[in-house]
Amino acid sequence: QLWKTIRGWDSIDLNRPSSTAFQLDHGYDESKPRGSFSIKDALEAALFRGGECLSSHMVRGDWQSPLQWRCHEGHEFPASLNLILKGGHWCPVCMADTDSYSKLASHSPFFQQVWEPDMIRG
Repeated sequence: QLWKTIRGWDSIDLNRPSSTAFQLDHGYDESKPRGSFSIKDALEAALFRGGECLSSHMVRGDWQSPLQWRCHEGHEFPASLNLILKGGHWCPVCMADTDSYSKLASHSPFFQQVWEPDMIRG
């Protein structure tokens, strides 16, 4: 008889995200020609993700060779500029720990846009 007291699906708050689309800021100039990207762009993109690019140089326009990165927690990892900027990847250790996403969002404006979109849009 206890099953009869179960509420219907309409009583469940699913916290549906907003259906209003908005443009994400990826932390780099997306209108810039790919061939002109330099280590400066990698450094700026890393800061926007709450970390740093440890590599001191890269071949201009090379989106495929791995660079060395460090997240806000100090984890170091190799990844290409393409993986970070176009793929949206970041620290594999932090991203595997879903319980730390709120903390990650507090350090990464890039991640905060997705994790706490209302904070960004007001």
